[in-house]
Amino acid sequence: MFVSTKTDCSLIFFNFFSRRNPILLYNRRFYHLRRAKGITINSHYIKYNCPHNSYPPRKILGILTIPLICSISPLFIKVWSLETISQSDMMHMIGFLVGLYCLLLLLGTLIPKLKLRQVYYTIVMTCLMLPAISFWFYYGISGTTIHPDTLMTIFQTNLAESKSYLKDNITPSAILFSIIPLSVIPLIYHVSSFLPSFQIQTLHNKKTIFLLLIFCYGLSWMISHNKNNMYQELYKETQEYLHQYNTFAENKKKREHNIISSFNISQSTAPGVYFLIIGESQNRLHMNTYGYERDTTPWLTQQLNNPNFIIYNNAYSCHTHTVPVLTYALTAKNQYNKIKLENAVSLIEVAKAANFKTVWLSNQVQYGAWDTPTTIIASEADEQHWINKNVGETTKTNFYDEQLIHSLAKVHPTDKMLIIIHLMGNHGSYEDRYPSSYNIYHGKGKNIDHYDNSIRYNDYVVSELYETAKSFPNYKAFIYFSDHTDAVDQNLAHDSSNFVYPMTYIPFYMAFSKNYQQEY
Repeated sequence: MFVSTKTDCSLIFFNFFSRRNPILLYNRRFYHLRRAKGITINSHYIKYNCPHNSYPPRKILGILTIPLICSISPLFIKVWSLETISQSDMMHMIGFLVGLYCLLLLLGTLIPKLKLRQVYYTIVMTCLMLPAISFWFYYGISGTTIHPDTLMTIFQTNLAESKSYLKDNITPSAILFSIIPLSVIPLIYHVSSFLPSFQIQTLHNKKTIFLLLIFCYGLSWMISHNKNNMYQELYKETQEYLHQYNTFAENKKKREHNIISSFNISQSTAPGVYFLIIGESQNRLHMNTYGYERDTTPWLTQQLNNPNFIIYNNAYSCHTHTVPVLTYALTAKNQYNKIKLENAVSLIEVAKAANFKTVWLSNQVQYGAWDTPTTIIASEADEQHWINKNVGETTKTNFYDEQLIHSLAKVHPTDKMLIIIHLMGNHGSYEDRYPSSYNIYHGKGKNIDHYDNSIRYNDYVVSELYETAKSFPNYKAFIYFSDHTDAVDQNLAHDSSNFVYPMTYIPFYMAFSKNYQQEY
């Protein structure tokens, strides 16, 4: 079918999306219109020819709406996760993404070169889908949606730790949810060659320019009016977290002044060496000290009858991720007060103000790109030893935790000391946390057996740390707690988005010297 050319090119879109095969209208003024696949041009007419091996143009619309549908789909995750979502939130999300999608589509029509236009559509449509793909991938792993603390954990996790997490938690559904949307990308590249474009000459038409401006304004208003959507709120709340952490680092001098003015810091010359041991992901439900059937903690179980020990049976972590827990545990901020994080003095700052020498020993990774209150607090210590030499790159430690026993033995003792030791403990992958000689347990499944082996090894490490600590002159106290646990029986690790109470069932105990008990 041929049509006379005395029709404005701005009608191209109305014909293009009609139910019939679209007929592209050509104007004599634009004789030099670039030839495109499936188009025949003569001096008066232009006809759209649909090649046998190409997608019919009436199906292009359906294929190109896949990125839009994909970008909106995280709304279903919220519903399936049984999270509350209002109709207003849904409309804001849909309105924002529809406006953004149409604006990106419109901008592509201004690119005259076909290949460049295809690349543009492929890139922007892929970028539009990526957040949704991330949501679906995470949903495939955890069965829930992404929250701000989830993003903070990702930011504070290096590539190798992410690999370790995926190794333990990846599921076929997570892979499937990622592959399906990504498989559309080649189709987008192909069908975008059928989309019309405005030629440079067309933009001299005042009517066309006016319609374009009206359309762009309407889409921009639509995007702006619906900016308070699920994606934007997630970004905003995550930025607030990061702001608090950055402000904490910047307010160091202010906190030091607050210590002097607000705290009655004792300047006593009485000697004392105190040890704080921080475990990782240790669940007391898998410790025979707390009633577990396997003999995973023989040393700690012996201390039940030791008068120098106090073992707490009902201790709980205040969060399921390391950074929030240690932010509260090592500063004056907690979930019961209203102290701002940037004003919360740290344990090390108080100890230094009281003329204690502070030491930080760690087998954890030392993050570089994303400093957290934990690393900032550690950096304030007078003496630091990070035995994981792959800092910032891996969680596969160079040494097992027992290397910290040797590091502690090398610390030069003084009269007044606070020594904090941060273990890798029972962090996944569990089989990476202990030597082969501790491959003891079998029969409860690979994951639980490996976890119990790591608990048994951790008991040995802490027992040796305790014996070394007691040998320090002026030893006073030895305190141990785990930052959080892993819900290993539920196979949920410690993801707060999938919270269950066993993620908070931590071990907590203290040991005191006889001198300390007599003095206090």
